[in-house]
Amino acid sequence: MQIRHLENFLFLAETLNFRQAAARSKITQSSLSQQIAKLEQQMGTALFTRTTRSVRLTAAGELFVPLASRILASVDDAQAQLDALQARRRGRLRLGLLDTHGDVGGLLEVLALFHSRNSAIEMNVTTASGDQNAEGVRAGTLDLAQVDLGRSVITSEMKVIALASVPFVLLVPANHALAAEETVELADLSPSEQMVQCLHGPELQSHIDAILLGSGRDPRKSLVLNDMLDVNTLVARGVGVAVIPYSAALEGVQQEDVCAVRLGTSAVYTTGLCYDPNRLSAAAEEFLRIVARLKEQIS
Repeated sequence: MQIRHLENFLFLAETLNFRQAAARSKITQSSLSQQIAKLEQQMGTALFTRTTRSVRLTAAGELFVPLASRILASVDDAQAQLDALQARRRGRLRLGLLDTHGDVGGLLEVLALFHSRNSAIEMNVTTASGDQNAEGVRAGTLDLAQVDLGRSVITSEMKVIALASVPFVLLVPANHALAAEETVELADLSPSEQMVQCLHGPELQSHIDAILLGSGRDPRKSLVLNDMLDVNTLVARGVGVAVIPYSAALEGVQQEDVCAVRLGTSAVYTTGLCYDPNRLSAAAEEFLRIVARLKEQIS
């Protein structure tokens, strides 16, 4: 049974006229008649009664009309799903990440999983501030963008998926008096304790500055370095302590030299993934599905 035979059967069932049905099928009347005869042979019953003056559906033909319609609808649906799958595999994903140290929000893991399943998709990944990323979504230059939920400007036409909240920790030498604590506050530090900082993106840096200012410390008096490993080295050598996101503490920290102690519960950094639902590409939809599945596994 061929798809075009079913389509032509429905044309004839609708018009009950071989000339009109053949015109809609864009074939000759004799070809249409041969196709209907072949379909009837395959079905083992007559679908039409024909005279020189009229064409009518038989009882079997009337029964077969809705069945043929459902078969063609299922074929169309299957084709649409296959087309969407091919679009995801051959498309492009434009993703904007926050300019931070470490995988804040877990998107690098999602990106790696997405690439393993869709290696033919072209991926354009950039890093910028949350406001710049949100503007990229508004302007249509980004499909998805990571933003700071506490500070980035999100407009009404955009949707946002909240990602994991990353706690801030205090990085101290392993022999520090607070190293064994589960949770600390900066007020627990000696006022003379030197602060060490690593340069972060603007949103993350503003969060850290706010934490320091909230404890009465001037961020401008911190020792500022460009590399997290250099921060670890100075902290390990007892030069000072550092406020960093937990994700950064997981990278390159030698546990025998330093300890990461959780700061108070209010010291967290929450990011989200924003997008314009009216301009969502097939590749972006697949990326969002992976994000949703990973969030379900975590929860």
